[in-house]
Amino acid sequence: SLATSSKATCLDTSALISFYLASSSAPVDSYVDYWLKGMCAQSPCTNKTIAYLVTTAVDGCAADLTNYGLPNNTDELTSLAQQYYPTVREIACFTCNNTRCVTETLDNLQTVTGTITKANAIDIGVSIANGTIKLPSNVTCTNCTKEAYNLVEENHPNLITSGINNTIVNQCGSSFVDGVEPTTINQTADAAVSSASTDASGALGLSMNTALGIAVSSFVVLSSTVALLA
Repeated sequence: SLATSSKATCLDTSALISFYLASSSAPVDSYVDYWLKGMCAQSPCTNKTIAYLVTTAVDGCAADLTNYGLPNNTDELTSLAQQYYPTVREIACFTCNNTRCVTETLDNLQTVTGTITKANAIDIGVSIANGTIKLPSNVTCTNCTKEAYNLVEENHPNLITSGINNTIVNQCGSSFVDGVEPTTINQTADAAVSSASTDASGALGLSMNTALGIAVSSFVVLSSTVALLA
């Protein structure tokens, strides 16, 4: 199965099963922190492994992807996953003053949304992504999000459109986009790698709100997918 396959070790997918089996009121943050601790200690996935993981997931969830209007073209999804995985992995494994950046961001986010649980995570993620929930600067303008911005701009510069840049400057100030790495940020990913590829188009550019919303929803979807394919 995907959850127990040695090919999925790089994502530590077995750790997601406990979240899938948890009660609907289970808070997301503790499970995310536990999963990332294991995942970041693993060696990064190879392109061959990413192709296997995407193919397995799409084959097992094709109907659900179609129902939600999501792409289910294996070749397209594999290409995107291979392109963005190194950057996403590095961001997921950032720490700030020994606290995982993802955990810190979730904690800050919950001052706005209330506790994010298994039951409400997807709805909250969608509301953040579509702008229904407005995020204050203590969520979007931290050292963690600044270094995430730096890494995306370095690895995928065409994703940072002028509109996105202006929006970020208006909320976080010009120093947020000056390219200086915050001294409090550390990388915990084992054998961290960076993608040197750039993008042919800025069409996939995401606002910070959209990116955070997708991230919150994706953890629940990922854990469910792994469990269903177990």
